[in-house]
Amino acid sequence: MKKKWIILLALPLVIFAILIWILTPVDSNIAIEGNLSATDISEIKAAVRKELRASLLPKLSWNSIKSYPSAFRNYLRIKIASIKSTEPESAEVGIRCPHLQPVSNDIAYAMTKQTNGWQVNLMRIRIGSYSYELIPSTNHFFPQ
Repeated sequence: MKKKWIILLALPLVIFAILIWILTPVDSNIAIEGNLSATDISEIKAAVRKELRASLLPKLSWNSIKSYPSAFRNYLRIKIASIKSTEPESAEVGIRCPHLQPVSNDIAYAMTKQTNGWQVNLMRIRIGSYSYELIPSTNHFFPQ
């Protein structure tokens, strides 16, 4: 009887540990250019991930709930490819999206360092010879 309770208590813990191991993002081979400290790099990665998570459930509507499984799967596949900084207070983060590879080969976030940390100012998407910019607070695209 005691063995049964131990197994019943250990099984959810093992499942929880496996889920954390699978869902933890791994950013390998990030090309870093410029003079950025380790804390700046970790803050930049956290700000980009926060911006990407915001797109999982943009509105609490039935359509966004129905599209959540595919949006979550795509979120897990997005990787940070590069972080470039030419000035101490700004950076550009390149994103690699395998599910968008046939459509777009260049997605980047323009970021600036504010007093409360790094903030995403702009998202650029290049499709062929066209370039589009998205301001995160408004979610509107502007052709360039």
